[in-house]
Amino acid sequence: MAMILFVAHRPAPWRAAGDWWNVYGAVVDMGCLIGLRYFTRREGIRIRDLIGQIRLRRGHDLFLGLAFFVAIFPFFMAASYGARRLLYSSSPQESRAYLSTDRLAYLGNRVQPDSLAGDLVAH
Repeated sequence: MAMILFVAHRPAPWRAAGDWWNVYGAVVDMGCLIGLRYFTRREGIRIRDLIGQIRLRRGHDLFLGLAFFVAIFPFFMAASYGARRLLYSSSPQESRAYLSTDRLAYLGNRVQPDSLAGDLVAH
């Protein structure tokens, strides 16, 4: 994607390609599902057979999953915050300033920073 944007003479093609991460994710997910379907059919089984039998034990699995989520989620949040600080040297409160600076650079400084907020709200 960055190469396509570079050939199209876009400013900061590498950053612009980063905006397409959700599309990449969807394409990769679809490729994985297609691959799973292909290989499971080749083996003569269904995708459902990979999961196994689902047994509901009076909500035991649900509560166990919720407990694991509550126990592990704070570590993922801390890692996300740490990676953001390490890579971007910013905190979540500073992310709006990063967006505004990037938007102003993209527009070629044709707008004043004060009018940017009004422009974003109007659209």
